[in-house]
Amino acid sequence: MDRRDLLKKAGMGSVALAAIPAIGNGLATVALADGAEGFHFVCVAAASSTEVLAMQGDGRFNDEEADGGGRFVHFHGSAVISGSWKAGKVRSFVDAADFDPNGQFSGGTLVLDIQVRPIGFPRINGMLKIQCNPPGVEEPEEGITVTLPSPVNLTFMPARGLTILTPRQRD
Repeated sequence: MDRRDLLKKAGMGSVALAAIPAIGNGLATVALADGAEGFHFVCVAAASSTEVLAMQGDGRFNDEEADGGGRFVHFHGSAVISGSWKAGKVRSFVDAADFDPNGQFSGGTLVLDIQVRPIGFPRINGMLKIQCNPPGVEEPEEGITVTLPSPVNLTFMPARGLTILTPRQRD
């Protein structure tokens, strides 16, 4: 690994680590509705070495729709674009086994329609995939995949991060 790769990976890891307090706040403030599961993440994804996305989000979802969103910063070459995003329709959810013996956390794959709202630019509809793996599971890679169609035409793939899914509350 050369110096540039090392610094790049350290920088992405630092962004994710610096944002961990946001996920803690999200876990504390998102109240799950009846029949809803939760999503929480702080991640970095990359489309290339010059297209890097740091994104945070939390919310709840059922079989059809999601309620939630978060913030992002997109490093686009030397430009920095930031803003918010909002969750919409649930495209799919594949539940993985609960890995917490107390039933508070689970794994799975959640795919959502989202609306990205960059400051100073038009809103963009896209897709967000959140991959949360139980401990010891390495494939597919944990993190987020964000696909933004035309006119952006970028797909950000997982680089670093923390994702958590919270199962439906059971009495």
